[in-house]
Amino acid sequence: MAVDSHLLSQVAKSGSVMFRTYAMWPPAVTIGRHQRWMRVVDESVCQRAGWDWCRRPSGGGALLHKDEINYAVIAPRGAIAEVGEGEFRAVFDAIGRALTSALCQMGFNPELHIGDRGAVSSQHGLCGRSITGNEIALNGLKIVAAAQMITPAGILQHGTIYIKSPEESDLFWPAADPGADSKLNRQRWADLGPRFREWSWEAISIALEGEFRRHLSVACQSAELTTDDWTAIDSIVADRIASGWDKIR
Repeated sequence: MAVDSHLLSQVAKSGSVMFRTYAMWPPAVTIGRHQRWMRVVDESVCQRAGWDWCRRPSGGGALLHKDEINYAVIAPRGAIAEVGEGEFRAVFDAIGRALTSALCQMGFNPELHIGDRGAVSSQHGLCGRSITGNEIALNGLKIVAAAQMITPAGILQHGTIYIKSPEESDLFWPAADPGADSKLNRQRWADLGPRFREWSWEAISIALEGEFRRHLSVACQSAELTTDDWTAIDSIVADRIASGWDKIR
């Protein structure tokens, strides 16, 4: 998460649309930028399971990262969609179409849900509980979870695709509320099945990269983080640990 925060801070200087894929190890729970920590994460469950946790710079709900491939798209304002009213949704549209196309090329028939992300009142904290505008589903179950943030200089979108839908995807949710209905906490992730798991992590990443390049009309070249980048990223991590940023709110 600190890498993506750093890249977003540098996007105006670089002028580039950046795309990267990664997985988390050990498995980890991330929560959205605006969520209340103690209402969405039971730390004792995470500790027993050996899961890390942190707060994303992007919004959205809480989810477990396990057997997954994550992507981040970081772009200067105006590079993906025209700056102004409707920009936030237009970026979701553009990236959603690229993801949908990649999944089609892999032999699936996903559904891109076009619509206002505020239209579905799901302000429950679990990311997989509902499908909102510009998210991707298969037979009514969510495939791709996506979240964004926007700054004066750039825009960041995070997304997660499960290679295998985790059975324990909602176990980190606090169980202390005696009035909670367990059915409301149940997440609805699509499992793309053995055919999807035949694809290697690298092959999925290449398929995503190709469709991002085509749909976002950007040139693509590989780049590596420099020593100065890693110094800045380490500083972000240290600042967040010192400030308790992950548990704010």
